[in-house]
Amino acid sequence: MLHNFLGPVGNAGVERIPRGAATLLGYVFVVVVVNRLGAQRRRLAELTLRQRDELAEEIRLAAEVQQNILPRSIPIVAGFEFAARMYPAKIVAGDYYGFLELADGEIGLVIADVSGKGVAAGLLMPCIEVALRMDAPRFPRTNDLLENFNDVVHQIACGDRFISLFYGKLSTRTRSVEYTNGGHNPPLVIRGGCDPIPLDKGGPVLGVLPGSVYESAKIDLYSGDVLVLFTDGVVEAQNPAGEEYSVKRLARIVSSNLQQNPGELVERIHASVIEFQGTSLLADDLTLVVLKIL
Repeated sequence: MLHNFLGPVGNAGVERIPRGAATLLGYVFVVVVVNRLGAQRRRLAELTLRQRDELAEEIRLAAEVQQNILPRSIPIVAGFEFAARMYPAKIVAGDYYGFLELADGEIGLVIADVSGKGVAAGLLMPCIEVALRMDAPRFPRTNDLLENFNDVVHQIACGDRFISLFYGKLSTRTRSVEYTNGGHNPPLVIRGGCDPIPLDKGGPVLGVLPGSVYESAKIDLYSGDVLVLFTDGVVEAQNPAGEEYSVKRLARIVSSNLQQNPGELVERIHASVIEFQGTSLLADDLTLVVLKIL
């Protein structure tokens, strides 16, 4: 074999030695490069997996923080029953709801929706919580609070994101709600035998137009009334045909279940949305706050 490789002894055989050596070195080079590329791919794969796991853990922690921001308990007040629930479309949601303890036995009712979904939207939620809890006691009128908060959101988000927000002050003494609606889906007062009453007085979404002016309104509540606060994940949920769940369908579900307590109503509405869209997967965060007057 060696004879075949080298060829006949002489000048011709000697000339074939460099060519054979070059071929052998080429094979060795290819093997070394392939091995190094394989090792590099393995390192990159390990790094990608590690970064993915770290990101997943950060998102999990963000969701945990977000859940801790939401109310840990529901107000317990004689003559009123409350319930609330947020169903995130992703691990981190852009919705928010809250109950604020105010002076003279009043309770602040808040529901909000940050534009967009996921982590980017969820980052603004702590701002809502902190700003409202700090500023709500300083502004007796709901519209004054939202005018101030609108400018705060604009400064934080630089006009790139906005927040729709409804803020109402429930007076347990007079059984009334003073409210301002900042571009949010109008909550509904459902009263037996009457058309739903939308709470739509207010102004634009927060964070887009600094210096915006908002108005406030007041509504009296009576025994048997149900107040439903919701985000667009409820009424804009779509079925396979592309039809939206709609405010009308929401009002009909509540009106036909007025005998249920708020917790049961929240579950009934959620089940109705899931049944309507034909899947338990949500395209948008779905949040509900229900108040019933006893």
